[in-house]
Amino acid sequence: MFALLCAMAMCRFASAGHGLDNNWTVKVTGLRDAAGCVRVTELEDLGANLPTTSQMTCLSATNMCSDNYDCQAARASKPSNFQGCTFDATTAVDATVTGVLMDGLCYRNFVVEQKNFNGQPGWAPDKVHVRSEAHLHTRACLVVNYCAKTGFYLLRPTTGDYAYEAQMEEGTSAEKVFDFLIEARHSSCTTTTTTEKANMDSAQKMQAIGASMLLAFFLSFK
Repeated sequence: MFALLCAMAMCRFASAGHGLDNNWTVKVTGLRDAAGCVRVTELEDLGANLPTTSQMTCLSATNMCSDNYDCQAARASKPSNFQGCTFDATTAVDATVTGVLMDGLCYRNFVVEQKNFNGQPGWAPDKVHVRSEAHLHTRACLVVNYCAKTGFYLLRPTTGDYAYEAQMEEGTSAEKVFDFLIEARHSSCTTTTTTEKANMDSAQKMQAIGASMLLAFFLSFK
C-alpha cells in the first residue's frame, strides 16, 4: 500500500550532504583531445560514500561540515577562476571518461610529489593518502577555494595506487565539476532559478494533495 501511495505521489527520500562525503567516482561525458584534456558536457556520480578513517578531517572553510549543509554558504567559496588544461579542438573526439575526481593541488603535491605538509607524506589537507586512497578524498577538500581553483583531474586505479587518466579544461569545464560537487548527494542543493523553485514547490504541493486524496480513497473501503 505504502509503495503504491509513494509511487503515485512521486515520493523522494532525502539524503543529507556532508563535507566528508567521498568516493567521487564519476562518468564525464564531453570531448577529449589527444593530450587527455576534457571539455565537460555533463557528469554522472557513480560512487557512494565509504567509511571514513579516524584521522580524516572536514575542512571548515567550505561551510560543509554538518549534515545537510547550507548550499548557498557552500557555493560562496567558489573561485573566480579555474585552472586546467588548454583544450585542442583540432584533435578532439567525443568521449566518455570514468575515474575518481582529484583537485589539481592535491594531484600535484600529494599524488605525484608525495609532499609532507599535513602530517604524513602524501596526505592531502583532509588527511587522506590520495595516491593510494583517492576514493576517500573528501568533498570539502575538493571544493575548498585553494584546491578548487587549481582545477580537476580524473584518476584511474592501477596496482596499489591511482594514476592520471584525464584533466578537465580550464574555465567552464572545471567550474562544472565544482558545481557538481556542491550539489551531488544533497537532497535540496540545486541551482534552480526562483521561477523554477516556485514551480517545483507548486508541484510538490499538488503531489501531497494527490497522496492525501489517494489515502482517503483507500481508507473509505475499510
